[in-house]
Amino acid sequence: MEIKNFETIEFTLVNRVATITLNRPQAMNALNDVITSELVTAFEMCKSDEVKVVVLTGNGKSFCSGGDIKLMTQLETKPNAVNDLLLNLHGLVIEMKNLDKPIVAKVNGFAFGAGFSLALACDLRVGSKSSSYSCAFVNIGLVPDTGASFFLTKLLGSTKAAELMFLGKTIKAQEAYNLGLLNNIVEDEELDDTVEKLVTELLSKPSGSLSRIKQLINRAIISDLSDQLGLEAMFQREVTKTSDFREGITAFIQKRTANFI
Repeated sequence: MEIKNFETIEFTLVNRVATITLNRPQAMNALNDVITSELVTAFEMCKSDEVKVVVLTGNGKSFCSGGDIKLMTQLETKPNAVNDLLLNLHGLVIEMKNLDKPIVAKVNGFAFGAGFSLALACDLRVGSKSSSYSCAFVNIGLVPDTGASFFLTKLLGSTKAAELMFLGKTIKAQEAYNLGLLNNIVEDEELDDTVEKLVTELLSKPSGSLSRIKQLINRAIISDLSDQLGLEAMFQREVTKTSDFREGITAFIQKRTANFI
């Protein structure tokens, strides 16, 4: 896979782990048209078989502070600005959810507004103790976008989601963890190592299973039980024909650790 040079993000690929780093620290990694477009391209690159796990994080003191305020000021005066902005942001979320590989959010600092939405669009989230989160749209007269209303309602239920969206309040990492929005919280200096250990564990799992599990989770949010059972059955038939399944069964019988692809 050809690694492209980007203006507002960094992309690295090491041992099948693609790390995408928002790299506008001077703007708290705020989202504008350029960074959003580059993120879409980066996640498209992650479709390569050379990638098994993706990590999304931010450079500096912020994961992502949301939409760039300079862009926000143009929304009222430029009729197409809203459509263009949402087309890019919502396309990014669809790209992330359709990517059949686990995406781990490594959340350092602020995850506000659309930045919070991006963290929620990831499959697993690890936050530093100093990180904070806010569905802040209402505070500047906007409504949640980039999937925030969908993800928060599905993850928390309508009552708690309504509280976060109506009030736009900021919550600390511990509360986000207590609500189930984070898989883990760690000391700031332990964030890199903790995510690395999580990624190593994911790398040890079979690619075909990881891909299908992500699809099952995504579909479960909108499917009824009958449809979900049908999808489970289809995927189970598929994976029983793979070399990873044969390796898993053999390793279990031989009482050794499986070596999956």
